[in-house]
Amino acid sequence: MVGLPISEHHAQIHSSLPITIMSVLVAVTALAYLRGWLSLRNAFPRLVPGSRLIAFMGGLFLVGAAIGSPLSALDHESLTMHMMKHLLLMTVAAPLILAGAPAFTLVCGLPKLFVRSQHRLASLPAR
Repeated sequence: MVGLPISEHHAQIHSSLPITIMSVLVAVTALAYLRGWLSLRNAFPRLVPGSRLIAFMGGLFLVGAAIGSPLSALDHESLTMHMMKHLLLMTVAAPLILAGAPAFTLVCGLPKLFVRSQHRLASLPAR
């Protein structure tokens, strides 16, 4: 690591392992959201429209494309590609994810092991 130019050092940090971990996290998030969406949809058919599912999954797809596609390899080659990736994440992916209203749907999709009891959540003061 000593003596390497910064760009090579930066490229070594962004090896395939972090990309694989991020891709797995995106896939697990997508599955948790889908599970929550399906359970809410079965219980309350009009509560969560299909457009929210499409928006959230589209946003996650764009995050996955920005992280795990050849775009991430070109990130080190060109400042233009690096900035296009930032624009993709900030102006397209983030609003799509937020349009999916993920908080409640993700909580409903998580296994009960990861969700706090409702009594503890209800006792917290609203801010």
